[in-house]
Amino acid sequence: MKTNRVVGTASYPRSGNTYLRTILRHAFGFQSTSIFPNDLGNNKKLEEYVGHVELNSRDPNQTLKRMAIPFVKTHFADKDQNIAIYLARDGVKAMKSF
Repeated sequence: MKTNRVVGTASYPRSGNTYLRTILRHAFGFQSTSIFPNDLGNNKKLEEYVGHVELNSRDPNQTLKRMAIPFVKTHFADKDQNIAIYLARDGVKAMKSF
């Protein structure tokens, strides 16, 4: 399966986005990326475990085109009308997690 359509994994910070990306990797074999550079602190072992692929800073579309389904982590609303998986967590727990 190959698609050019981006799928956002959107959430409030500390709401489980990295956990979802880990599930996508281990249960379905999908890699994902993030709009945030060095999202996982450049920790190569964690990036491999989560299935994270760093976006090409010069041409992000180059990275997205190589992915079967380009799952992209964000904390912002999508202005391009792409589809998204939105994660919701109890706000109090998310704030305590900070």
